[in-house]
This record gives sequence, C-alpha cells and structure tokens, in this order.
Amino acid sequence: MNVNLHHLELFYYVVKAKGISNAVRIIPYGIQQPAISLQLRKLENDIGAPLFRRKPFALTSEGEKLMKFLSHFFDNIDSRLATLRNAAAIPLRLGCPSVISSHYLPLLIRELMEKYPSLLPRIFEADGRHAVSMLTENEVDAAITFAAPSQNKSLHVVKLAKIPMALVVPAHHRFASRGFWPKSDFPGERWIAIQENTGGTLELLAGLSQFGLTPEFSVSTNSIEAALDYVEMGMGIALMALPPKAILRDRKLAVLPQEELFGSIQLSLVWPTSSSLEQNLLNFIAKTAKKLAEKII
Repeated sequence: MNVNLHHLELFYYVVKAKGISNAVRIIPYGIQQPAISLQLRKLENDIGAPLFRRKPFALTSEGEKLMKFLSHFFDNIDSRLATLRNAAAIPLRLGCPSVISSHYLPLLIRELMEKYPSLLPRIFEADGRHAVSMLTENEVDAAITFAAPSQNKSLHVVKLAKIPMALVVPAHHRFASRGFWPKSDFPGERWIAIQENTGGTLELLAGLSQFGLTPEFSVSTNSIEAALDYVEMGMGIALMALPPKAILRDRKLAVLPQEELFGSIQLSLVWPTSSSLEQNLLNFIAKTAKKLAEKII
C-alpha cells in the first residue's frame, strides 16, 4: 500500500476539527474544502475502507484505528521538533560589563546569529574582574572585559580596542574651555567614583598620586550612565574609559581624553584555551567583535 503522507495529515486535522469545513480554519497552510474532500476520498480508496461519515461527522472503526495511530506522531510533533532544535543549538554564555551589554553587545549578537542561526546565546552582565572569574569558574564560555589578565596560559586573549582614559566634565566647566594643570586645578574638584576595578577610580588614584593629591569623592556608583548623570548635575567630575558616542548623545558634557596623564585600558575578548566551542565560531566572534569595537568604541 502506497499511502500519501499529506493525505494522512489532512485526515488528522479533519478529525481534530470534527469536520472538513472546520479543518480549513486550523490547517496551518492554505487549502480549500473541495481539495481536502478530494484528497481524503483518495486516502479512503488507498486504504480500501471509509474512514468517517460526513454529516454528522463520526469516525468509522477503521477511522478510529487510523487516528489512534496518527495521534502518537502528530500530537507530539511540536515538542519533538523543539527537542531536535535544542539538540542542534549551539549554546554560548557570554559575560561582559554593563556598558558593553547596553551599547555594543546587541550588534555583536545580531551578526553572530546571522552567521550561526542555531546559536543560543545567554548574556551575563559582569563588571570589573567578575567576567574573568566567571570564566575560570566555567560559568560563561567567553567574556568581553576591561580586566583581561596579561599572562594566563589557561585563557586565550584577543585584544579588541585600546581605549584612552578621559575626564568627563559639565559642558560649561572651566576645564572644557581653558584646560587645567593637575597639581593646581584638581585640589578644588570633587569626583564621581566609578566602583569597577577598571572603571576609572584606580587610574584616577594612580594618576593623582604622582602630584601628591588624593581625590575627594561626592558620589560612588557602579553605573557609567549614573556617573554621567551626576557629572551633568554638577556633583563632580569623573575619570572613565572614553565612553561610547551613543551614551553621550544629548548630554551637556565635555569629554577630554587624558591618555598621557591617566593611561588607557584594553578591551579584550577572552575564552578558555580548553574551550569546547568550535574554533571557527570563536574566531568569528573575535573577528566580528574587533570590527565592531573599532567602529563603535
């Protein structure tokens, strides 16, 4: 017996809908009632027995046996296909600072998923050195971080962008118009402390120590956006890695790069050398992340 599988599917929907006219509304593709009737008659001819009565709708004993057989397959097809999709998916757990997650990562994830449609990303915000510790604890597969270790044989480090430290001051601040001399101008300033290991506070302390100065902090925050808000409000000035342009839009701030005085920090992509991810995927992530870093940051 050579039964058309499409005819079996139509029969399943007709039984579920309790009639051919009702089935037209639930079949997940376009097909009209006359076509369904014609194909079900062919199915009955192939089987050699009537499967249901049309009006009122009722299954014959042969139809009940066939429906019982088909239900084992069609009733669970969505969950079975989902299981297959999950089995084929490529899980990727990625850690990164919140400022990267907000203004950089969505573009990266979009490009990765266009290249790898079966990619299943999970994003974890991890500021300071937390992303690296998550790597060593196997809580993420890769990390974008400002705190990559310079030497660690268990980690592979790809440098994405070198970002200068910058002073951020209100747009009307005297530093924006005439500059400054740290030893004489900085003692009267109050500062916003960004409490990340690489957020600017350590660089500020190191930079001012060469002039024998200790900064006075008016605010302490973990958020780059909040730090910018406090600066704009006049509560103090801040030192941070040069912020992305998108985060500065519509803010009345002046950003003054100060690499000579406070240095720079390195944004890196890091993954374990023993990673179970395919090398081609890791290389594509690194190449795409570097391209976007050069364009955006």
